[in-house]
Amino acid sequence: MIGAVIGVFFIIGAILDGICGYGLWNLKEWGRMLTLVLAGIGMVFAIITLFGSMIHFHIISVFFVLIRMAIYALVIWYLSQPEVKAAFARASAPAVYPAR
Repeated sequence: MIGAVIGVFFIIGAILDGICGYGLWNLKEWGRMLTLVLAGIGMVFAIITLFGSMIHFHIISVFFVLIRMAIYALVIWYLSQPEVKAAFARASAPAVYPAR
């Protein structure tokens, strides 16, 4: 039963990642925002995992959690850059046609 629940959890995560990828690939503002939210949630879980790893001090686990945190931080930093925000805003803006 636990394996099925974990499998469903991973399937939902994969679907969300696919939706984020589609939104980012097509420069959709909602894709950028969804990615920022999921990276923030991932960062929170990574911090919780880091504290758990520090209690038992599994050095390999700490190392991989720090790598995960660095990746989430880079994603958040990059998607928050003004040039990136502008690119997503331009792509999401409706086309303006001149009056005849």
